[in-house]
Amino acid sequence: MAPLRIVIVVRHLRLRRAIEDLLGITPGRVVIVGRFTRGRSLARAVGRLAPDAVVASIRTLGREHAVVSAEVGRVSPDSKLILIHPVPVLPRAAQEQTVDLSEDDLGRRLWPALERLTGGSGERDESADVLGATSR
Repeated sequence: MAPLRIVIVVRHLRLRRAIEDLLGITPGRVVIVGRFTRGRSLARAVGRLAPDAVVASIRTLGREHAVVSAEVGRVSPDSKLILIHPVPVLPRAAQEQTVDLSEDDLGRRLWPALERLTGGSGERDESADVLGATSR
């Protein structure tokens, strides 16, 4: 199976590193093809990079996150979108392209969300927390 091509759009360094650590838990499964600290020009870059998924923080995208999300979907219709919220959110109903996750849920739900969006099994080791430390 080819590795998932991921773009990360997160301004806050600790959150970006936590996401990268989570994605690196399964070596060979992910290639990060772009890292952005601003939402500006994101859609154009995503159109060029054509990733399997974009993992983006609402804090980084700002108030225009809905517009940016729609534009990403328009320029790269095969790219899936995982929106990370600073607070718990209700999931969108019946969305095939987008998943909403809270920062607190990343350790438990990032991989299952990626697997579901990209057609994988959704199974992964649940023993890792957001910082990649294993629980006993």
